[in-house]
Amino acid sequence: MISPVTKYGQSYDTYDFSEDNNLPEYWDLEATDVIFSKEKYSVDVYIDHSHGYAGFQSMLGKNVFGGPNKWDGYEIVMKSGSEHTIDGKRHDFEL
Repeated sequence: MISPVTKYGQSYDTYDFSEDNNLPEYWDLEATDVIFSKEKYSVDVYIDHSHGYAGFQSMLGKNVFGGPNKWDGYEIVMKSGSEHTIDGKRHDFEL
């Protein structure tokens, strides 16, 4: 169980992964752009959905937040120096 807190001090309710039916889905990820930013200490990966698909389904997204249960992934961001905490501790890396 994690206790997320952003670097701005905001906190969120936590949910155990067993409460969700999180299903990843991806195929034919041929066209991606990878951008390294020294200023932000991050690596961004952009996914072109015209040449493949990446996304996931989350029942918590629908049942708790009232959003859709299927989400499309267009970007993955890896950061050096975490933006959020886990049990009050910041880590060297965040995905």
